[in-house]
Parts: sequence; C-alpha cells; structure tokens
Amino acid sequence: MTPRTLVTAFACAALAIAGPAAAHDGRAETVTPKFDQAIPNIPGKSLVAVEVDYAPGAASPPHAHAKSAFIFAYVVAGAIESKVNDGDTRVYRAGESWSEPPGATHSVSRNASSSSPARLLAVFVVDSDDKTLTTPLEVGPKRSEPMSQRLDYNRVAPGGAKALGGVYAYVMQSGLDAELVDLVYLRVSQINGCAYCLDMHTRDLVKKGVKIEKLALVQAWREGGSLFTEVERAALAWAESVTLVAETGVPDSAYEAARSVFDEKQLVDLTIAISLMNGYNRMAISFRNRPQAVHES
Repeated sequence: MTPRTLVTAFACAALAIAGPAAAHDGRAETVTPKFDQAIPNIPGKSLVAVEVDYAPGAASPPHAHAKSAFIFAYVVAGAIESKVNDGDTRVYRAGESWSEPPGATHSVSRNASSSSPARLLAVFVVDSDDKTLTTPLEVGPKRSEPMSQRLDYNRVAPGGAKALGGVYAYVMQSGLDAELVDLVYLRVSQINGCAYCLDMHTRDLVKKGVKIEKLALVQAWREGGSLFTEVERAALAWAESVTLVAETGVPDSAYEAARSVFDEKQLVDLTIAISLMNGYNRMAISFRNRPQAVHES
C-alpha cells in the first residue's frame, strides 16, 4: 500500500459522489500523506497517516472505510463536524479526537465553520494488502426510469395544496429578496434531486436576469467567488444545513453564521422558505410531477 493509494481513494470518492443529490457539495479538501509503513511486530498490518485540510465550509463526500481499517482522528486546527455509522452528528474542536471501527461509514465529515479553515489528522491501522481504504457511498434517490405522473395532488387535495400556496405567498411578501429566495429554492431542489422544481426555479431565475454562469455554480457556490454575495452565501449555507438536518443537526456554528447576516425575522422567514421547498420537493418527487422541459421535448 502506498500513500498514493489513499489519496486516490479519497479523490475517487469525491468524483463518484458529485451530482445534484450529493450531500457534500462545495468540496474543497486536500489530503496529504504523512506516513505509511508496515508494523514490524504485527504481521500483515500497516500504519497510514494523512492530513485532511478543509477550506471554510468544505466537506468530504459520504464514504465507507475498509473493513480492516481502525481509524483514530484528531483535530489539529479549527472544528470538524462528523457523523460515524448511526451515531450522533458531533462537532470536534482543535485538540479533540474520536475513533472509527473497521468498516465504518462516514456520512458527515466537514469543516464546521464557513469562515475559518480546519485540519484533521487521520491515522489508519489497516491490513497491508487492503488497497482501497475509502469507498464512496451512493446518496440521493435513483430514478433513471422515464417519469410518469402518479396522481395530481392539486386535484386530489385542493385544500392542502392551497395551504402550501398560502405559505408560498407569505414568503413572497416577507421582505426577503425574490432572487435570493429562488436561489435557495434551487439549491434545496438540487440537494433533493427534484427535477420538476429544478426546472421551475432555473426558469424563474433566468427570467429575473440571473446569468447562466452563476446558475451553473449554485451547486458549488463556495467556489463561485464574487458571483455570490455575502447574503447569498449565508442563505445557501443555511439552506444546506436545514435541508440535511438528519445529518447536520443544524449545529450552533451554522446558526451563528446565519445570524451574523440575517436578523431574527429574516432567518425565520428564510427557514420557512427552505422548509416549504423541501415539502414541495417531496410532493413533486413522490407523485412524479413532470418538468416543463420534459413536456416540451
């Protein structure tokens, strides 16, 4: 086993996860091999150490580790948010550590801060012939078959649909910038993989004059430079944390970052908008609403 093997494994995981339903968009981690040697008094075992540097807000894709790999992780700098197997999502700060059993799944591994970098030291005790230390986990729904609408929920439950529409109307008159809200709707729909809502909100943003260069980078907004304002970055980060609540737990760091930009009412209204779009995504996906683009093809 070589350090190159480990770095390549992380890179392959990242590439395999990339896509609209990926949980960890905005990935910008750097893996640096630090040590790789067979353990002399334990035949067949090796010790491998790597440093993982995370840019602000960056994350590793969800992944599983080799069935032979026992892992010790130590936060060198900053704060790392981590979820191992079915355990709680936790934030570990500089000087804190945790361990992962062989074959562990790592659904959350990211910088807990959107403004400061973080560094993690990962030490593997692993079978020397175990060449693949990191395997990507598939995330998001698989819906490769052509879509056919299952039912028209607006017709079946008009009262419920009207109630959702009332929340939508509230958001529109809440004072939040309309373009900002549509960007959030688009990002939430990317995470959930909702084709109907992706089509709708992309069209809405184009009508508002948003350039295609910006739309193309919504999924990777952290790397979008000056294309995204401070307010848009804060809204998109909050939308990701709230939408992925089962993984993130919406930590204090995410709340504090959002509150540094939005006042109390703005943040509540923004969270209502995020929750609404998650609801619409689930309705459209569950009942197979067909995107306008499909109707026009």
